[in-house]
Amino acid sequence: MVEVALAQSSADKALAAARREADLAYTQALEALHDKRWLEAELLLERALMFYPAHAEAMLQLALLLAERDRPESARALIQALLDDPETPSAQRQKLQALLRDPRDDMAAAEAAARAAVPRTLVSTSVGYSTNPLVASSAREMVLTLPQGNITVPLLSQAQRGTLTQAQLYHRWDSGLELQATAQSSDVDTATSAGRIAVVGPLPGVPAANRLLAPLRWGLSAQRTLDGARRQVASLLWQRPWREVHEGNLPLLYSLNAFDEPVTGRQGWSARVQQSLPNLLELGHLGWAEYEHATRGGPSAWRAGWQAQWQFAPEWLLQGYLYAQIDTSGYSALLKNNAYRRFLTANLSVERQIVPDLWGGQLSAQAYWTQRWSNLSLFNWSDKGIAFYWRRQWR
Repeated sequence: MVEVALAQSSADKALAAARREADLAYTQALEALHDKRWLEAELLLERALMFYPAHAEAMLQLALLLAERDRPESARALIQALLDDPETPSAQRQKLQALLRDPRDDMAAAEAAARAAVPRTLVSTSVGYSTNPLVASSAREMVLTLPQGNITVPLLSQAQRGTLTQAQLYHRWDSGLELQATAQSSDVDTATSAGRIAVVGPLPGVPAANRLLAPLRWGLSAQRTLDGARRQVASLLWQRPWREVHEGNLPLLYSLNAFDEPVTGRQGWSARVQQSLPNLLELGHLGWAEYEHATRGGPSAWRAGWQAQWQFAPEWLLQGYLYAQIDTSGYSALLKNNAYRRFLTANLSVERQIVPDLWGGQLSAQAYWTQRWSNLSLFNWSDKGIAFYWRRQWR
């Protein structure tokens, strides 16, 4: 019996390792498809199926690629294999039947429907140490500009070091509805419990064939930070259809948002555009720009940002971002005689995978540095820290 149990355990580990290799090859194949490296993508998809023959997503993607490269018979064989699989969902089976009649007929749209039909869940937890969990100002004093002259006053609130814990859940339903929930806490004395919950979904009653309205989605979110600030947002989003991405266009997102900040009394709306950028030396990155108009409670602002990640080794990931803001009116008459606020925020982090298979997930360690510079010293701050993450996902 002991020998049987050991053999079963060994087989389970081998299967898990094969699935990880298949998922890695599939991810690399999607990147190759994005860059139009067709032959490399085909080889990577075949590698994924070699490690895990039941990888339905890799099989469907390979069928799409073969059809695009004028190999319809091979594509039909793969589609038929998915139809013969009793675990293929009925909604996806109908799309596959349509593809079997003509594999090149709107394949990208069918792929998007097939992807949406696959539920996905991600959970993660982390615990770490931060030099400034509440992102308190690094200034020791503040100069007030009064009509009778400047006055310098000390700032009583200073940055405090402490632990930072976080739990996160993401889930996508077959309907396309997505949920993201985050909870955060710190042992700093003045910290409150923090969290964010967001729901995004497709517009009800809009058929997938409607190329103008189908990419539209609605969103609702509410969050509270560790310092007690709150923000609520309602959004309308338009995301470039997968068919256009499949044809070589990079992902693009537009959003129009209405926001309310109950603690400060600030309200208004914002418009944002986000665009993935061409890969550069294996660097995945994107840029975004936003205008936020405050109808009450503070100045409006222009914002722009850039973020990137680079997996420079199999178990190492380097990430970073830059974020700039310029207000369109003075912040306060007491700060540099109502000067327009400007700031730049930079972040850099490096992550190392420690245990690739722990309780069905992965354990990794991260070190990070974040700094903000502003023309108003009240908004200068810095933070450094380390964290340990455990993540697991279900397809």
